[in-house]
Amino acid sequence: MYIRPTFFLALMTFAALLLSSSSLRGGTIRGTITTEDDKPIRRVEVTIQRRSDNRWVKRASTTTDERGEFQLEVNERGNYRVHAEKQGWVQKNRVVSYSAKTTLEEVKVNFVMKLTLVYQLLRRFQIGSILYVLAFGLLVLCFNFFLVPEPSTGVTVFAWIVLLAILGIAGMKIEWHLCLMLVAVSIPSAVLIQRYGNKTVATRLHGEQVELQKQMSTRKQEKDQIAALIGEQGVTLSDLKMYGRADIIGNIVTVRALRGFIPKDTPVIVKMLDGSTPVVEPSGQHEAV
Repeated sequence: MYIRPTFFLALMTFAALLLSSSSLRGGTIRGTITTEDDKPIRRVEVTIQRRSDNRWVKRASTTTDERGEFQLEVNERGNYRVHAEKQGWVQKNRVVSYSAKTTLEEVKVNFVMKLTLVYQLLRRFQIGSILYVLAFGLLVLCFNFFLVPEPSTGVTVFAWIVLLAILGIAGMKIEWHLCLMLVAVSIPSAVLIQRYGNKTVATRLHGEQVELQKQMSTRKQEKDQIAALIGEQGVTLSDLKMYGRADIIGNIVTVRALRGFIPKDTPVIVKMLDGSTPVVEPSGQHEAV
């Protein structure tokens, strides 16, 4: 039987289209992401990137489920990079190639991820350590406001940095509800310590200022009283080799001899003041020895 060339060409074209549509059907990239001890890692962002113009272009992304599994669809030939990342974990990449001779199908890409060095150190912190550091920060605030004469701004800032830093570490290390509980306890406690500490400091400083004013007032009165003794007469109550005691118009005060030695029971007169000390010399016929 004779077959026309036109019919033969049409048949060949149809067969090629069938093969082409079969080879271009969609494929699936699936896999599992685990730790080094084979535990699934959830909420890892997995991205499919396709090579285009010498750079990787994002095509699709997903996150791993509770079992650490993911699945992404591809429908074009070429080179694909599977990129996995999560905060605190070392990123992973793997390239999957679909050439013209490859039928797109399911491809398994599994990753084993490990924590970064910083997060490995943070992982060593236990809840007890976090509580100790929180207590330390609160004790620093108490010490600064209640046990020192005057609070230091630098110490206050240091205590708040300690509290906020350890709460940040707790947020990355422990469960969110435990972290929220620590925040709900520690931050209000620190605020109350600082608030009542400021009131206590203000009261203490006010009392010290009042006491200082009283002392200054008393000293001024004593100085005025001593200054009023200039020109008044009295009698020595002890020998004045340099300093001694004298009774000046009924006031027993410490006096200094203007010159020489003045025996006990010698009438004297106040000539001047040496600071707050009356300076005396013998009065009348009495002279210093």
